[in-house]
Amino acid sequence: MDRLIGLWPKFTVLAVLGVSQYITYGLMAYVVGAYYFSSSPLTYNYVIMYANLGASVAGLLAAWLVRRLDIRSFAVLAYGGGYLSMVPIMLWLALAPNNMDLFYALLFVNMAFSEFAWAVRTVLEPTLFPTNIRATMIGLVRVAPIALYSALTYITSSFSLWQFLLLNLFLWFVGYAPAAWWSGHGYDLRLTRLESASGELHLRPGRPSGQPGPA
Repeated sequence: MDRLIGLWPKFTVLAVLGVSQYITYGLMAYVVGAYYFSSSPLTYNYVIMYANLGASVAGLLAAWLVRRLDIRSFAVLAYGGGYLSMVPIMLWLALAPNNMDLFYALLFVNMAFSEFAWAVRTVLEPTLFPTNIRATMIGLVRVAPIALYSALTYITSSFSLWQFLLLNLFLWFVGYAPAAWWSGHGYDLRLTRLESASGELHLRPGRPSGQPGPA
C-alpha cells in the first residue's frame, strides 16, 4: 500500500477511532452502572469490576496479538468485535434483563474488544505522524473523544437503558468504519521503522522512495 497517505486522512482515522473506543469504554465500564444499577451498590461494583476485568485480561492477549496480526486486520477485529458484541447485550435487555450474570459475561467480552481497540490506537497514534509534529497531533487526536465523552456523560443521563445501549452500538459502528477504510487503504506497521511508518522517509529530499535512511 502507498505510505504517502496525507496527514489529515490519518488524523481523521485516528480521531474517529479514538471517539469510538474512548467513549464506549467509559460509558459501558462506568456510566451504565452509575445510571442504571446504582440502586444496588453490589451490582454497580460488579459492573465496574467485570468491565475492567475483561479489559485487563484482553490486554495480555493484545500484547501478543499486536505483534503477530497485521494491524489492519487487528483494527477490524477490535472494532468489528466491539460492534457485534453489543448485539447480544441488547438481546439480553430484551429477553433476560434480570439475569445479571449473563450481563456481566457479555460486558466482559465487550470490554475485551475495547482493550483490543485501545491497543490499535496506541500503535497507530505514535507511529503515523512525523516526528516534528507527533506530540501535537496525538494531543489533537485525543481532544475529540475526551470532550465528547464529557458531553455524553451528561446527555445520556436522560436516556433509557435501551437508548444507552443503542448509542454504544452506533459508536462502535462509527469506529468500525475507519478501521475498515484503513484495512483497504492503509498499511501494516509490524516491525516497521518509525520513519517508514510515519512516511518521513518519503518526505526527505534526495532519497528515492523506499530507500532507507541512516540507522
